[in-house]
Amino acid sequence: MFCNFILKQFLFITGLCLLSTLLIAEDFTFKANDNCHVGNIGAEKDFNGGNKTTRGKIKGPEEYVLVNFDLSSIKGKTVTKAKLRIYSAGAILYKVGFSSVTTKWTGGSGNSFKKYNGPGATWRRPSPGKFWAWKGNSNLEHVVNSMSGSRSCYGQAKKIGNYYELDLSPEVIEAVASGHHHGFMISEHDGWRRSSWVKQYLFKQSGGDHNPKIFLKEQNGKAPTLFISAEKTDSMAPGKVQAKTIWKDNMLIGEVLIELIATGDDGNKGKALYYEILADGKEVPAWMLNAPLAAGAKQLIRISEQTPGKEISFSIRAVDEAGNKGPPTTFKAKSIPSITIPAVKARYVLGAGSTIKNKTVEVWAYPDLEKANPITGNILEDKSYFLKKTGTYRNGNNVWDGKTHTVKLTALKDEWVAFQIGIENISGAQLKDIKVEWSSDKNLSADLYREWYVKFGDSFYPDPLVPLEDLDFKISIPDDKNSIEGHKVQSVYVDLLVDRKAKTGIHNGKVTITVPGQSAIVVKVAVDVTSVNMPRKLNTIIEFNHYSSWEKNFKGGSKRGDQFIKYNNDITALAHQNRCTFNGVPYGHNGNLSRPAPKISGEGANIKVTSWEAFDKTYEGIYSGSIFKNNHRSEQPMTHHTLKFFESWPANFHKPGMFVHDRKKNPSLNPMFSKKYNDQVLAMGKEYVKHFKEKSWNKVQLQLFLNNKNQYYRKGSGCYWLLDEPRYHNGYMALDYLGTLFRKAFSGHGEIDVVFRADISRPQYQETMQDDSLDLLVVGGLPEHEYIVRRNSDRYNGNPFRKGDQIIWNYGSVSGINTNNYGFPNARIMDYFKGGDGHLPWLNSFAENSWREQKIKNYSLMYNGQSKYSPAKSGRTVVPSMRLKAYRRAQQDTEMIGLALVKNHYTRDQFRVAIATFANFVGKTIKLFREDAGTVQINISTEKLEGTREVLRALMGGKKPFNTKQNPRSIDKTVGEIGKLTFKLSADEKVKAEAVKVAKKDEAKKLEDMMKNKPAWVENCINIHKKFKGEKFFYSTLGDSITYTGAFATPISWKKHPANLVFKWRNKLTPGLRGKGPKFGNYSGWTSSQLLNSVPNVIKQHKPELAIILIGTNDVNKGGNVTSYEKNLNSIVDKLIASGCVPILTTIPPCRNKIEKVKSFNVVVHKIAKAKNIPTINYFEEIMSRSNGKWENFISKDGVHPNTSKPRGFYTPGSGKGGYELRNTLTAQKLFQVMTFVLGVK
Repeated sequence: MFCNFILKQFLFITGLCLLSTLLIAEDFTFKANDNCHVGNIGAEKDFNGGNKTTRGKIKGPEEYVLVNFDLSSIKGKTVTKAKLRIYSAGAILYKVGFSSVTTKWTGGSGNSFKKYNGPGATWRRPSPGKFWAWKGNSNLEHVVNSMSGSRSCYGQAKKIGNYYELDLSPEVIEAVASGHHHGFMISEHDGWRRSSWVKQYLFKQSGGDHNPKIFLKEQNGKAPTLFISAEKTDSMAPGKVQAKTIWKDNMLIGEVLIELIATGDDGNKGKALYYEILADGKEVPAWMLNAPLAAGAKQLIRISEQTPGKEISFSIRAVDEAGNKGPPTTFKAKSIPSITIPAVKARYVLGAGSTIKNKTVEVWAYPDLEKANPITGNILEDKSYFLKKTGTYRNGNNVWDGKTHTVKLTALKDEWVAFQIGIENISGAQLKDIKVEWSSDKNLSADLYREWYVKFGDSFYPDPLVPLEDLDFKISIPDDKNSIEGHKVQSVYVDLLVDRKAKTGIHNGKVTITVPGQSAIVVKVAVDVTSVNMPRKLNTIIEFNHYSSWEKNFKGGSKRGDQFIKYNNDITALAHQNRCTFNGVPYGHNGNLSRPAPKISGEGANIKVTSWEAFDKTYEGIYSGSIFKNNHRSEQPMTHHTLKFFESWPANFHKPGMFVHDRKKNPSLNPMFSKKYNDQVLAMGKEYVKHFKEKSWNKVQLQLFLNNKNQYYRKGSGCYWLLDEPRYHNGYMALDYLGTLFRKAFSGHGEIDVVFRADISRPQYQETMQDDSLDLLVVGGLPEHEYIVRRNSDRYNGNPFRKGDQIIWNYGSVSGINTNNYGFPNARIMDYFKGGDGHLPWLNSFAENSWREQKIKNYSLMYNGQSKYSPAKSGRTVVPSMRLKAYRRAQQDTEMIGLALVKNHYTRDQFRVAIATFANFVGKTIKLFREDAGTVQINISTEKLEGTREVLRALMGGKKPFNTKQNPRSIDKTVGEIGKLTFKLSADEKVKAEAVKVAKKDEAKKLEDMMKNKPAWVENCINIHKKFKGEKFFYSTLGDSITYTGAFATPISWKKHPANLVFKWRNKLTPGLRGKGPKFGNYSGWTSSQLLNSVPNVIKQHKPELAIILIGTNDVNKGGNVTSYEKNLNSIVDKLIASGCVPILTTIPPCRNKIEKVKSFNVVVHKIAKAKNIPTINYFEEIMSRSNGKWENFISKDGVHPNTSKPRGFYTPGSGKGGYELRNTLTAQKLFQVMTFVLGVK
């Protein structure tokens, strides 16, 4: 018995020893054994800096280092602590990221960062012939930073001597040690620090952090190193996963979508490390698998690239960090199959038939999305627009049956359909009072519009639609007010609405065109109406997004009183009538409210609304729907509206006690908001919910939307983060923090639909930060991002805040008037196929001159009815455009697709692929610059769009598509071109035009002479510049209010214009030329002595390379004398020269009643310039010579400051006005001259 006791004690002690051995963590050190440097900008996407490279760059979201370690010794162990050490090779680091990589890659043997054809990884490929994830456009960013199930962490890197250390999440290490993932990516999350606004307004940075490099394994003793503590403790396997398949209409052909209930790593507790999924016995690649959630949570797994329509046997089980595997869950599921659809054919034969004529006019019809030339009637789509009259399109086309002279359309009930009528004047004389009238049975109603032509480049294009009722249903050809030289063809836009109760079948109408004294011409119209109704409630959204600048184009609009309310309501109602939404951002980038807000008092949790009067007056009509009472679909509300919740309202984070601004405590400007800030937002959310419930405003979706940009930050105002299209980590963090807070503030919304929205063009940088907060994702370039957006939205968890899936919209800019309108429905349909439920084109302005001429892409989809160029009746606020109608067509066509898919239980991708042989809706994202979010371009002809509609009608139970053979468009290209189109000028206008022509030639000759011979001051300035040791391309602007204003120099850094000779260097010149205020050496009211006092600080702080100086106006006006002025200006110039900065002096502009005194001061300017042998800008002389003695044309009413003229920015030769525009032009010319001859800039 004693022996048994001893034996038991021995076994107990032995067990404790074994257990303690298992529990004791071991420390491991791992040096990198494989690494490379990759980049994602331009050609660098195919670059590799492989294992023979000593340095790699981690630069914001542009360049990364991939690194691997042999972690086999910790496989199966639980990591308790992990740390990364990286050695600086000139890097200054703050926040650093560390991520596992879900796909296997190789570092390669490259010895420098360049294009590499060997086995090493690049941004595009993990190794030759392989994809990072899905086949096609997947790249590295799709398998790191929590994308595609990768694990990531980030934190403030701690500097210790010549290296940095970062604490890591054990899970990131375990994902790789287990063999599930393959190596790591090191990234820098503080790229925002390199933005010019940061250097200008937050803190001056050392140049060393612009390209932060770290040493790689090839550098002896400085390889990236992991320090890991791990123990073997986990012997319990995960529990069993509950799984089932579900269906969503965004599934691709060959996909299976699995909904599962997560299990834990120890039975049903904790969180598993990863899922092992077998499809027909073959392991599903890691990039398809989202990371497991905590036990009990619901999540989705999207299995792609399977055989379409095949029944697949699945096995799923959870695996923990120790390699323990849970019991498998098995089931069978069928992947999304391909489908076949009715054959697609065109409805009518092109060119078959004829037009209708009498002695004075020739008439024909053509589709709603085409554009006809006002001289020839040729169509833009068939590339005959610039040719002389040619083609047979007017004889027969998609809507025009030229044999029976009938317009034939198809429509759903309650749908808008449209066509155009071309009316050509063949009489040889002007025709006036041509009457255009509509008549039909009760089931068709019509709005008639006279198409207005706007000059763009060398031609005119139709876009504004003037209601014919405003013109007594009469037109003239040519039209004196539209004033086009050679105008012969006038088009009329016919907009038809089918009654919601119309019977299925053919409904008839007619357009009657009567020229006084001639027999009437009748265009018959037959609309084939199907049995299905167009939904009155919008299921897909088109939002005209805008900032609050449009109202300045309307008389009294900027005051935001009753007139503004009327304008806003009228525009909103017109958008609603056309099945679109006009919705703007109700605050400015500077943090100001640009729309009325409720009056508030108190702060923190005690904040209260004291008056809703102004807010209610402004928005009553929108939220109640009363402004739509005269619209079609009058019972339908506006789809959504943005509330005034943003980072500076209802709580202003700039105010004391609201945010941690201290750079030492918060170096990466993470969203460190105070409790007081949070309480104030929460309290105001409750106030809003209460008020909206009391008013019964529960029909309009309320959007909480953060849209500000950090480049507009100024001390005490603006935003720290890039919240619109965020690029940097702290922007996503701020979005997530504020989105979560805002949603919490509206948690009691009940039946009021509230969503948190963000515009994100780079969803690959989101990580998992928005999984639980972002209800509405607006993304740019959906074709490029569709896979990552779809997989990110699979992780969305909107409950309990709101039910349903994450909403996806796509956005991009609006096509110009010089492009085809069929691009609008093309892009929207493509968005829909890619998973987008909304489309967001830019809407910028209602500029008065848009009626007459547009020199750049114009984003306005509705036109200012108050413009002096508008022929609309007095009191009409706004008129539609052809592009607005094209967006309405896009919305309706997308609704039709949705109806057909629901009826046939098809996914969007199934239908897209099925019609691809006929109409391939695959878009291309066009980026205008490196950081551009992109605009989608897609090319589907009007015939193919009509064919697509025919298929949809058939799928909804309508008639089968016509089987008529399609003829190619017939065009005779040998007829020659019509040449440039111009306005028809009066005699006075012709004289002015000739004067401008001469002035432009003179300007060009001046510039040519200026650059032909090297000026005398060049050699001296080169010697001055030899002493320069400051910041290259920092050009200071020194002076008084004439320099301090944003009207000077700022346009040089951003406006593309023929006179802006330094536009190429705009990005580099921005910090200096936009520098405004005393610390930049300019301020209102300054005299030469005040400028002199500021110059030493400007030199010390900014170290300018050039300095543009204009000072003396206040010396003249405040009684200063020439002697003191000369002394001060001499000192200013000497200080700049001593620092190696090249000064450029500018003469003082004219002042009312003090011209002679100004001249005496300018003698000093020239004297000093000659003595110091430095360049001058003869601003005074240029004003006098260009104004024919009327210098007041360049000076504002106060007689002191230069004025501005339109177009703003640069001087228009021959205009004889625009003081700041002239100064900008002269300055840009002089900068170009100095940069060329002195600085050697090419």
